[in-house]
Amino acid sequence: MLSAELKADFAYAIPVLASRDIKETIGFFIELGAEKSFTTDDGQYGGVLFGLAEMHFYQTTHQELLNNSLCRIQMKHVERLYDYCNNLGIVHPNGHLAIKEYGYREFSILDPSGVLYTFAEWIAGTTAK
Repeated sequence: MLSAELKADFAYAIPVLASRDIKETIGFFIELGAEKSFTTDDGQYGGVLFGLAEMHFYQTTHQELLNNSLCRIQMKHVERLYDYCNNLGIVHPNGHLAIKEYGYREFSILDPSGVLYTFAEWIAGTTAK
């Protein structure tokens, strides 16, 4: 088992997600308000940053990878982002804002490559976490 000291060395994780087109994916997230972005010179890899939430993307033509990739992002005031995404018409038809039985208020969107992103907020006072 890891020691408490070693566990304390972990900072955060950066998911690396599939993308059909890195430029298109990064543009999508810039429109959602990404603060910073980067791409490699060959355009095969890139990333965006929202506060402390960072996501990286690799380019692929494998539709199965695109259809089966997903990312869950913990945040505050999820309803604000939901309103913004709903106005853009990008909320997944089965992913509208809802309070789940496991203690989160959440909603989902699909990026242009078909990758599913769920934005979630822990609801204070619930027992599950």
